[in-house]
Amino acid sequence: MAGTLTATGLLLVRLTGRLDRLATAGGGLAARVSALAPVGTAALVVLLGLGLALRGLTGSL
Repeated sequence: MAGTLTATGLLLVRLTGRLDRLATAGGGLAARVSALAPVGTAALVVLLGLGLALRGLTGSL
């Protein structure tokens, strides 16, 4: 899991310039996705963390 998260993070760092150009080039879908991406990834991390915590709690009871 750590390797997957690291690889995804590195990929996003590499693609940052391209994503910025897409977001500023038009006011369409790319701009909206670019604006929502940080919130979406944060929500995903929180949900996965909560899922793992619940799984750990139910497994230890």
